Amino acid sequence: MSEHADLARLRRAVRALADPPQPPGWNANEFPELWSENPPLRPAAVLLPVVCRGDALSMLFTRRNESMRQHAGQISFPGGAI
Repeated sequence: MSEHADLARLRRAVRALADPPQPPGWNANEFPELWSENPPLRPAAVLLPVVCRGDALSMLFTRRNESMRQHAGQISFPGGAI
């Protein structure tokens, strides 16, 4: 696959990120702490690494260390607090 075709596919895939927000999911009421009116915020960043392997585009994820205080062992995007 050409570099131009890969870029076009990537643009189509991320276009949905600019779409208007959707209503909360079916289980949103199970996580009230996520929907508080004034949630505590802190600077953070993530990397969305897209890897081209043959004719396919893939996302690269990390697995959080089991000894971490929060989200231990979970699959995540690379990144964190700034």
